[in-house]
Amino acid sequence: MEDLQAAFAREALPQMRALREFASTLCRDEQRTADLVQDTMLKAFRAFASYRPGTNCRAWLFQICKHCFINDRRRKKLEPIAVDFDVETGGDEMGDELREVRAVAASLHESAPGDGVMDDEVMRALDDLPVDYHTVLILSDIEGYSYEEVAEFTQAPLGTVRSRIHRARKMMASRLHHYASREGYLLHAA
Repeated sequence: MEDLQAAFAREALPQMRALREFASTLCRDEQRTADLVQDTMLKAFRAFASYRPGTNCRAWLFQICKHCFINDRRRKKLEPIAVDFDVETGGDEMGDELREVRAVAASLHESAPGDGVMDDEVMRALDDLPVDYHTVLILSDIEGYSYEEVAEFTQAPLGTVRSRIHRARKMMASRLHHYASREGYLLHAA
């Protein structure tokens, strides 16, 4: 067992930064990112005996992360939403305090225009993409990986990756045409 732990530490742990960045682009929430990375590393450690040394550990971890993310999204769609009616109706002093905390938290997360943070409308359009298109677009256009690296990470043929990226970009362009026009990203023909 000690050899397996040492091999995991040598192969997988150096990939933590890249894994965290990938998980962050999927989740866009610090707590959910931390949970996804933890879940991914736990599953990777449990399955490390099946990992073939000498192959790309980063691609292997990204694949596990992607599957964990997909499974979590599916699970959350099926979960009922719990609502505390006392807090929602503001029937007590605690409700007022919670609203103040939410207002402060929201102001902390607001971003200034042009600070590199994507607008909510862009994020919704990205979230609405099918998962395979969502993943390759994040890896290529946001994370900056080459098509070859994306193919390796997703374990898909290079032609499939190129096709998915092309289709994902077309879907995003279609969904964001009005947004781009409104924000001045499109030049209007005179």
